Amino acid sequence: MVGSLPYDDRKGCPPNYRQRKSYTSKSGHRVHSRCVRSTSVYKESGASYTRRQQRKQSARLHAIGKTAIRKSLKCPPGKIQRRGYVRKFATTVRRKGYTVRKASGKVYRIYPEKEDVYVKPSCVKDPGLPGKGPGKGQGFSLLRRGELKKYGYVYDESEEKRHAALKLAEKEFGALGVYRKLDAVAKLSKRTVPEASKVFTKDREWIRAHYSLKAF
Repeated sequence: MVGSLPYDDRKGCPPNYRQRKSYTSKSGHRVHSRCVRSTSVYKESGASYTRRQQRKQSARLHAIGKTAIRKSLKCPPGKIQRRGYVRKFATTVRRKGYTVRKASGKVYRIYPEKEDVYVKPSCVKDPGLPGKGPGKGQGFSLLRRGELKKYGYVYDESEEKRHAALKLAEKEFGALGVYRKLDAVAKLSKRTVPEASKVFTKDREWIRAHYSLKAF
């Protein structure tokens, strides 16, 4: 399969390819848009998906007269600000509710009355290391939630059930796609939920050992 193809404004990209937008190189040369091989089942890149979700969130905030202010709270050492956002609830969640587990051990169920709710900015525990952080172009794109869970994958299930769920997920996302999802959550939960991170890492390596990590 060819590495890249010219992008056609009318036809778009052929199967197993996605559009790479035009850009200006460091030398000042303009690189035209092309169709590049897709390494996932998604038609848009992770960066494009992240930007689209950020625009959607900004529109939700604007609709209720709020803005995504970056710094408005003075948080104590060891904590960082979580920006305000609008949380939307699907019809199923509103009907069945969802479980909340507090650090104190208290567990209760919430049944949202509205379709969406504004969550105010607050100070939360900083999960990162002092002086550390992703550089420009590093880090992860916004994660697409629930894509492994819909096949029954939950980190505190038995190994047999987790592997069975991953086999089903591999049929949709491919081995490389599943590997990347596990790699992302393993790294993002390393300091916040270390016991889950260990399971994600173990299952990530299981995928590597049992499947060929090839692009589509």
